[in-house]
Amino acid sequence: VVVVYPYSHAMKPNNFFVNSSGNNTALAQMLAGFDTGIEGISSEKKSLEEALSFMPKEDRSQLISIIEHDIREHEEIRMSIGVNNQSFVISMENGELMADQLMMNHGNKDDLFDLYDESDGTQRLFDLIPAYEVVKDGRVILIDEVDRSFHSKLTEEFVRRYFEITEGSACQMICTTHDLNLMTLNLLRKDEIWFAERDNEHSTRLYSLSEFKTRNDKSVLNDYIQGRYGAIPCISEIESEEA
Repeated sequence: VVVVYPYSHAMKPNNFFVNSSGNNTALAQMLAGFDTGIEGISSEKKSLEEALSFMPKEDRSQLISIIEHDIREHEEIRMSIGVNNQSFVISMENGELMADQLMMNHGNKDDLFDLYDESDGTQRLFDLIPAYEVVKDGRVILIDEVDRSFHSKLTEEFVRRYFEITEGSACQMICTTHDLNLMTLNLLRKDEIWFAERDNEHSTRLYSLSEFKTRNDKSVLNDYIQGRYGAIPCISEIESEEA
């Protein structure tokens, strides 16, 4: 099981898709498909010592020691780090630590962007796109707040592409979301839409749309807003004290 939290960082060490060599083209194509403006991803390899030359010597030496220890202890081939708003993929080659700095091409190869220069939505895609590869291996991925930093249409497209890419695979993606536009039977089955409602004892009850008699041609969103399925906020008036 893989868990992605709302503020999981795109350049986390176990993001195998970003860390794997040869994936830049595939990743750039998917990012372009989500209208990020990215036309390509390039990287420049140099020694880690050289890549981190902007850091104070003592801090640089300490960080390199930590990275080397982690790579050797966990037998990682590649790992990702973010330092001072710059992102690097680190690898051990012939006993030497090397660094690839990922740069995004938005149509001008002379003016490249680091991942940290990108919008929150684009950075979020770096974290979520690997989900497509993970689930192909028959794994389950849990994504908390899949819609964070996304336009509603982008969230819908992310889910739609999941079904398209993983068709025929024995896998599952479970997401929480506040994006009501996902509540449509044109995208999801009744048993794939679940509600979370807090009861009087302040515990949360989960139940499926399939528990209700709902025609496939009905607007689930409209019925939900009207309160048919519950799980909507109960907002009370705040009474101000008169002076």
